[in-house]
Amino acid sequence: MPIKGIDVSEHQGKINWEKVKKSGIKYAILRCGYGMDITSQDDSEFERNIKECEKRKIPYGVYLFSYADTVEKAKSEALHTLRRINGYKPRLGVWYDIEDNKTSGKVNKQMLSNIIHTYCNIIKNLGYRVGVYASVSWLDNKIEKQIKNQYPIWVAQYYDKCEYTGKYTMWQYTSCETVDGIQGNVDGNYLYEEYLIEGKESEISKNQLEKINRIKELQKCLNKDFQTQLIEDGIIGPKTMQVIQMHYLKYYTSGQFVKWTQTQLNRKEYYLGKCGADGKYGKDTQTAVRKYQKDKKLIIDGCTGAEVIQSLLQ
Repeated sequence: MPIKGIDVSEHQGKINWEKVKKSGIKYAILRCGYGMDITSQDDSEFERNIKECEKRKIPYGVYLFSYADTVEKAKSEALHTLRRINGYKPRLGVWYDIEDNKTSGKVNKQMLSNIIHTYCNIIKNLGYRVGVYASVSWLDNKIEKQIKNQYPIWVAQYYDKCEYTGKYTMWQYTSCETVDGIQGNVDGNYLYEEYLIEGKESEISKNQLEKINRIKELQKCLNKDFQTQLIEDGIIGPKTMQVIQMHYLKYYTSGQFVKWTQTQLNRKEYYLGKCGADGKYGKDTQTAVRKYQKDKKLIIDGCTGAEVIQSLLQ
């Protein structure tokens, strides 16, 4: 049986969440902002809304309204979302609201797919459940099948039944719902995956948080060694990968990047000799890398490049 909830933004003003809960609403999807990572585009009520939901144990998810028409803008929108949800655990996941006809609506299907993949992969790689919000029209005519198969779908159609024929997790059935505690109308939704309400999915695990911290430490080491000015955001993006590829490690190299790599080999129980993680890429480290490459079925050359680093991060 579908579970009734709402989605809200600053347009609903100061919400009385105690009354909302007593009205029978089971969850809420909260807008964190819109567009790229600019503080003026934050939703002004988001922090209050999320704290009120946590205080009253109302399960919640988060959405960002997109204006992206390039991959770079999509990446910035992902960083915008991550900045706003830092420290929180949206049980119902993160949703990418794609519906603006003047921006994302004007790009071709391939570019739209690239935009959605860019945003969703960044969010997903940090351990959050991520999905796509769109109207039936967009889902049928603009969004490619691979997107609809890969990510949960939140479909919008204001009607007495949902006519979207694909699989979907939520249906936004109206923009004219009335709920005690909210002045004016609010969007109404039906959720079809009860386990999300029960909290059996979507919290960042300890292992995922540790991976984020490992990436941040790697970026810090790369900045110290090569003055690259990477953003230490815990995201393995194209710029971080480019630096790794440009400064791959081999016999006789040294520095913080070497020490970080040695630490990861130690973590995976590969022997580095008596000197251990000393920041020097000597014969013992080279031997350990060769053994690691053999065990993981990677190219065996004793050097540490992008392929080895990505494997060590796991």
